[in-house]
Amino acid sequence: DLHPQTYPEILRCNLGSIVLHMKKMGIDDLVHFDFVDPPAPETLMRALELLNFLGALDDDGNLTPHGARLAEFPLEPEMAAMVMAGQEFECTDSIARVAAMMSVQSPFMLPPNREHGAATRAKEAFFHQTGDHLALLQVFNAYEESKYSNDWCKENYINSRCMSQAASIYRQLLGIQRRVGMKPNENRTE
Repeated sequence: DLHPQTYPEILRCNLGSIVLHMKKMGIDDLVHFDFVDPPAPETLMRALELLNFLGALDDDGNLTPHGARLAEFPLEPEMAAMVMAGQEFECTDSIARVAAMMSVQSPFMLPPNREHGAATRAKEAFFHQTGDHLALLQVFNAYEESKYSNDWCKENYINSRCMSQAASIYRQLLGIQRRVGMKPNENRTE
């Protein structure tokens, strides 16, 4: 049974990014803003609390300079904050790679049954003991080392379209990092 009408996206999504961009555009009175389908007040409050927690808004709900920089990234505020934190931890490049990989669907392909074992072994080759974020970083790094080869993707059961999108997003994030004044740095101690 399908609903006769779907709920508007604004009623179903995290409003953090929307609120951040509205604040960046100078729209301060979110409660009285003329939304076509107004979100629930609780949802709006959660978004404001999240942005305050991230330092994007001050305690009075005003956009901070940090928030203005976060709004430059075409990412959810939490992910943009992660990318910005890369400067402090001297890993701006790696963080941009991880953010790019998290912005696309999983790159791991699950082929038909006869190749399932080989695909599982290929995926395990990227396993990292500290978690999926570093596994995704290893996939991106290997893709780059292959010179963005579609053949490498096929051999490793990696979706080449996802990797191409991730590489494009990565380049965009590097450009935005430069534009907001972040200096490229990397302290690789893996």
